[in-house]
Amino acid sequence: MKKSILQIISTGLGVGYSPVLPGTLGTLVGLGIFLSLSCFQEAPPLVIWISGATIIFTGLSLLTGRWAESHFKKKDPPQFVLDEMAGLGCALLLIPFTWTWWLAAFCLFRFFDIVKPFPIGKIQKYPGGWGIVLDDILAGIYANLILQVVKILSV
Repeated sequence: MKKSILQIISTGLGVGYSPVLPGTLGTLVGLGIFLSLSCFQEAPPLVIWISGATIIFTGLSLLTGRWAESHFKKKDPPQFVLDEMAGLGCALLLIPFTWTWWLAAFCLFRFFDIVKPFPIGKIQKYPGGWGIVLDDILAGIYANLILQVVKILSV
């Protein structure tokens, strides 16, 4: 079966088709992309690269979300993993670039994305790309806030 460029991008190079943990695998693809950006951390700073990639993932999610729901015939289809990449970017912003901090960001993001504490579950019901991506953005923000508190308390 020939896949369109939208399918390839929106499924995180196909990991979204995994029958087991497609969201986690999509987040891992995002982590790989963000890690690859770390080689550019000196000029400009890594935070700018992460911010730019997060904006791109968010924009692509908003633009292709409605298409994904129509194509996969499901609200917030599990195959669509661009939103996980956008949410992870939010979790990684302004945290130290070490494997422990990034692992913590990954785990906290996945926790909030799966558990969906208030108001994440309600936001997910928004139509089209908005509902698909905003719940992940908020899960990333929750994860980042916790990490920022830990960072402040560990100084």
